[in-house]
Amino acid sequence: AEEEGGSILFAAELPPNGTRRLVLKIPYLPVDQLDELRRLDFDREREAVAEFWRRRLDEGMRLITPEPMLNEFHRAHAAHLLINCEGHPEGGMRFARVGSFAYGVYGNESCMMILDLDRRGYHREARECLEAFLRYQGTVGLPGDFSSKEGVLYGACGYECGGYNQHHGWILWCLVEHYRFTRDEEWLRRIAPSIVAAADWIIRERSRTLGRDDIGRGLLPHGSLEDIGDWWQWLATNAYTWRGLDAAAWALERIGHPDAPRIRREADDYKKEIIRAFKEASERSPLIKLRDGTYVPHFPSHVHRRGRCFGWICETLEGAIHLLITRLIDPRSEEALWILKDYEDNLYLSGHYGYEVEDFERQWFDLGGFSMQACLLLGAEPYLLRDDVKHALRAIFNAIAANYFPDVRMLTEHALPSLGDWRGDHYKSSDEANAAGWLRYIFVREEGEELILGQAVPREWLRPGNRVGVENAHTHFGVMSLIYEAGEGEIVAKLEAPRRNPPERIRLRFRAPKPIEAIYLNGRRWTEVEGDWALLPGDVGDVEVKAITSTP
Repeated sequence: AEEEGGSILFAAELPPNGTRRLVLKIPYLPVDQLDELRRLDFDREREAVAEFWRRRLDEGMRLITPEPMLNEFHRAHAAHLLINCEGHPEGGMRFARVGSFAYGVYGNESCMMILDLDRRGYHREARECLEAFLRYQGTVGLPGDFSSKEGVLYGACGYECGGYNQHHGWILWCLVEHYRFTRDEEWLRRIAPSIVAAADWIIRERSRTLGRDDIGRGLLPHGSLEDIGDWWQWLATNAYTWRGLDAAAWALERIGHPDAPRIRREADDYKKEIIRAFKEASERSPLIKLRDGTYVPHFPSHVHRRGRCFGWICETLEGAIHLLITRLIDPRSEEALWILKDYEDNLYLSGHYGYEVEDFERQWFDLGGFSMQACLLLGAEPYLLRDDVKHALRAIFNAIAANYFPDVRMLTEHALPSLGDWRGDHYKSSDEANAAGWLRYIFVREEGEELILGQAVPREWLRPGNRVGVENAHTHFGVMSLIYEAGEGEIVAKLEAPRRNPPERIRLRFRAPKPIEAIYLNGRRWTEVEGDWALLPGDVGDVEVKAITSTP
């Protein structure tokens, strides 16, 4: 290419059937600054950029474990988030692109990223991502039998992608989660009209099915799932749409909004109809055989299906487990156990619905517990909600290992065609956000108005000489830190509890390698103990909690 008269001329000879490729790169800087750019010293500028990123990453939550790979991944992912959340040229908005190469804004996955920004303390960046959805609310409709796009949360200035019907519910829920993390009531009051508009879209569309006499009455009308474009009344779509409506009611109740009682009634009725519909669908479906020879009921992926759907997306990625993740069904219930057993026995390791293995009995532990696209499905979370720690840790570590590339500290989208390979976008920041969130949940998790600490710390991490925990972790109740220091015969937890709006109670666990004999709070014997849990007041502040373990 040559510059000629203020223009760029590209000339090449093409043989018969030949091709040439021209890549045109438009500089971010104005052309009149090129001379200034040439005068820059590369090494000095490289160090300045590195220092900028070190400073930015130091602003967020810090994970401390005995596994350097986990620490490095967690820290690196913060940079992936900040880079992939692309800024609007006018400022004040970002677009949470879910991968570094080709992907745009997929509302549900973008919310996974926004949630992790809030967990780390990057609240300004999280809000800027949400502002994009608010600015373009109602501009783009969802593919389905819907009467309007008024109030729909999906549009993102052309960055919106996928048309997943669950996008709307995810974004509505994420707006409320941001309020939970920041407790910025002024912001909540400002966006309340947008929340009401989003809730009213759900209410209007549901009203169009309430008068029907079929199994899908009271659900959203038929629409697209995600990469599967078939129009049905999908389980995942309705689960996340209800969760968004339920969250909207909660947020509006906090500020005494006049529409709060109406939206609360609608959310509660919607929940009732979803549970009714999918229990009826389960009764109409064949039982599922487990590997121990017993049979359990099956909840189909859409309400009109009698049995399995086709393929891993419908049956595994968007299947019945979302009843547990959204808590439409109690994760500790018998129905929840049926669903989890089906996933473990028939879906995660399966030639039709997951990864195929040669010897299930030998490989189920090392290669199971996760879906294809291992860190997109929130499959570890039902185990945490059930306090089934061993299964949770297996699911978390296996899923991360399946997609992790240590040389660049990133997760790929798919380990396909087999484990160890890659497919799809790289630096898949939505999937990475879920993995980073699970690592946080090992140490810190909110459960309603309680703060759950140390729930799933591996016992091996609490052997003498180890120091593990989190620093500058942002929660629904404010900023906190928790560091465990393990010694011979004792484990000391140094807790800086959140103070902004303290939880009702803090549950602090010591998953010690040996049985616990006594617990002390600031040097005094503490008796409010349940097993390996110390039950602390929510406003306990900065304390040192020591667990004395038995001697060999």
